[in-house]
Amino acid sequence: MPTEAKVQENRVRRALHRQGYALVKCRARDPRAIGFGQYFIADRQTNTIVAGGATQGGFDLTLDDAERWAFERP
Repeated sequence: MPTEAKVQENRVRRALHRQGYALVKCRARDPRAIGFGQYFIADRQTNTIVAGGATQGGFDLTLDDAERWAFERP
């Protein structure tokens, strides 16, 4: 993972943590796997998916989508 992407991921992960959410990344290592490199956002208290998770496998947000969700919500 390039340094810029890792920095962005950490920034989004910290912002979501402060808001009570968790950024969950697909653990698949095969680039052809469903959900590879994708994310969803979960509520830490109830352990439910609040953003993403609409597709098979549950991971359908890009890192940019997760960042928009974290920083542009009211």
